[in-house]
Amino acid sequence: MWMVSGKKGNSSLDQWKRILAPVIEALQQMEWLSDKLIHIVADREFASPKLAEWLKTTYKNVDATLRIKASMYLSSTDLPETETKVASLIQKMVKGDRFLLCNQILTRASTFPMNVLLTWEKEYDEPLVVATTSHNPESSDKVYGLRFGIEPMHKDWKTNAFELEKTRVTDPKRIETLLIAIAFAYIICVLAGEQKEDTRAVRKPPKGKNRMVGLFLDGIRAISRHIRRATMEKFREFISALILPFCKAWNIHPSNILPI
Repeated sequence: MWMVSGKKGNSSLDQWKRILAPVIEALQQMEWLSDKLIHIVADREFASPKLAEWLKTTYKNVDATLRIKASMYLSSTDLPETETKVASLIQKMVKGDRFLLCNQILTRASTFPMNVLLTWEKEYDEPLVVATTSHNPESSDKVYGLRFGIEPMHKDWKTNAFELEKTRVTDPKRIETLLIAIAFAYIICVLAGEQKEDTRAVRKPPKGKNRMVGLFLDGIRAISRHIRRATMEKFREFISALILPFCKAWNIHPSNILPI
């Protein structure tokens, strides 16, 4: 799910709602996810307590963990007249520090309480400060760490393979249309990479270790070889084999995805 804004600068709360609402509702309608907690994790551009409050009051089983800016102010619900700038808290930290501040109000314009975790892992150059609505705020830094998993995808779309920026397409509608093809191509490449791991054509990373080469790059290399060597019919069979397990799981006939 995406939306092309058509203008430069930061996005707004209204735009975040327009993106998140259909995604959350679609996930909650999936039977196998109906009892699962949805956790929205967002970088500093989206560090608004209004976003966390909207998620918490609008949906069941939806938490938020937001990385907050050093320029923000915090005040405890117990002492609302006393406020502290996040930057001043960071200045007092040293590597290895870890602090949890409960029931904090973010910004002077909010009344919504969140728990704030400040942590500085020894292998990082700067502290991480996140605000969360999670019932387990002590682990919110681990939850936020999962957000970095989207960075390889951004690189794949922009420079690694699809070269989205080099297309020089600027019209919002044309960008949205182009992203549809890229999204489907990306899924196919990741499935191809996963298939290579499952068939042991490439080695799976040891438990707890990152891959040296991502599923996407392994997959796109495999697909490129098929394109160079196979007929169109053979290539179609190759793609059908990738999506067939998902068609069975979702009760979709492959011909509805790949025309015969």
